[in-house]
Amino acid sequence: MNRFSFFVGALSLAVLAFIGCESVPKKPATVVYKYENNGNPVEITVLNTSAKSKEPSSCTVMLCANPTTGYSWSYRLTPDKVLKVTDEKYVQDKKDSRTVGTGGKQYYIFTPQKQGIADAVLTYSRPWEKTKLDQKIRIKFSIDRNRDIYVQDVILGTDK
Repeated sequence: MNRFSFFVGALSLAVLAFIGCESVPKKPATVVYKYENNGNPVEITVLNTSAKSKEPSSCTVMLCANPTTGYSWSYRLTPDKVLKVTDEKYVQDKKDSRTVGTGGKQYYIFTPQKQGIADAVLTYSRPWEKTKLDQKIRIKFSIDRNRDIYVQDVILGTDK
């Protein structure tokens, strides 16, 4: 009985010591969502940093594009104060870089500005064709008080 009491007491102290320890700061959490829209890949990568990090959380959206066709991606944020596009760039596919008319990838980097819900609507169209969209993607984001970003919903489709 004496050994049993000692074991239970030691185990209780170990559990209390473990619970009392300060937690280790979280490492950045990366989540990748992969979709297909009209046969083209859509990739959404979310990088959430810990609240103590100086790096802001971000979300990168990768879309197939080919500006030589006259089509280009555009975006609309609603509301515009919750989320901001901090970078956008087009990168031509390397395997066909010598071929004229080769496509590539369009990247948008979204950074949370404050807590809330935001919608990003991305459309692929020719700007002079006002009535026809080739592709449309709606992403609903949720931003928490630490400015970490979460994808709530993704709707893929076209408006023809």
